[in-house]
Amino acid sequence: MEERKLFADSITPLPDQQGITPQGLIVNAGKNVDKNQELTLVFSLNMDQEVQQELENRVAAGEVVSPDELKQKYIPDQKNVNALVSWLKSQGFAITKISPNGTGVYARASISLIEKSLQVNMVSVTKNGLTYTAAKDAPSLPVDVAGSVHAIIGLQPFRHANKHRKVPVPPPAGLTAG
Repeated sequence: MEERKLFADSITPLPDQQGITPQGLIVNAGKNVDKNQELTLVFSLNMDQEVQQELENRVAAGEVVSPDELKQKYIPDQKNVNALVSWLKSQGFAITKISPNGTGVYARASISLIEKSLQVNMVSVTKNGLTYTAAKDAPSLPVDVAGSVHAIIGLQPFRHANKHRKVPVPPPAGLTAG
């Protein structure tokens, strides 16, 4: 059995039983998940630890690092990016984008492929009246391709950022400030 790296911080664990969670989600364990539905995931990559430590030391010493140097030196190791991309393609993922600095690999796949490749269980979850297919537990990757991967984003679509706007409420008709 191959050794795998678990990405526990990539998801909020969901309970095994169906019902309402403390976060206000409704886990619909009995509902069938459409295994043909596709999700786009982002594999977030970091630079090597030694390079990151060097950058932190330089910044702590008050040095200014130019944007060009950041783009050339302080990026994930290209070998790790290539290993991840090759593995994803071999699993059947479609690579939709690789960020210019190599810090993000965007890949699209069906729910069934995601479950198999990332060894994750997908369930139906309802939040604020919308139903999503989401990971119930943490995903993993084989250690030999996990290299610089920091997180796998997109497995719980209900976790996207929401902009909260306050809309001014006009006073009731007939009332005036006085």
